[in-house]
Amino acid sequence: MIRPVTSSFSTQERLKEMQDFFAKYPEAGAGASSRKTALENVQNNIRWLEQYKSTVESWIQTLNES
Repeated sequence: MIRPVTSSFSTQERLKEMQDFFAKYPEAGAGASSRKTALENVQNNIRWLEQYKSTVESWIQTLNES
């Protein structure tokens, strides 16, 4: 259940919200492994966005100009 909800998260704010939630409710729902994986996925999303955001924006701009 965690993955479908958090798979599109890609900001530091969302990561912090997740960390705070998991700290407050350590036994809620999924196990520790699922929570760890969800946090890692969000961290990867953040890194990907930082690396490729300008490239994707340029590509979209080019498509819109065509």
